[in-house]
Amino acid sequence: MPFFDAGYVSDKQFGYRNSLSNEWQMGYGVSLDVITYYDIRFRFEYALNKIGDSGFYFRIGAVF
Repeated sequence: MPFFDAGYVSDKQFGYRNSLSNEWQMGYGVSLDVITYYDIRFRFEYALNKIGDSGFYFRIGAVF
């Protein structure tokens, strides 16, 4: 399942030190959820962000 996240970072005090401050940030990717018989969820995600960083993430949790 594809996903997209976006948000604005506002830092008026220390923004000059961080190149990601005071501008829009966004990321996108794809994920796959596998839910087992006992409501345990395995989530596999691959995500990319605005500056080109990417990563593969694996999570285990309960389905509520």
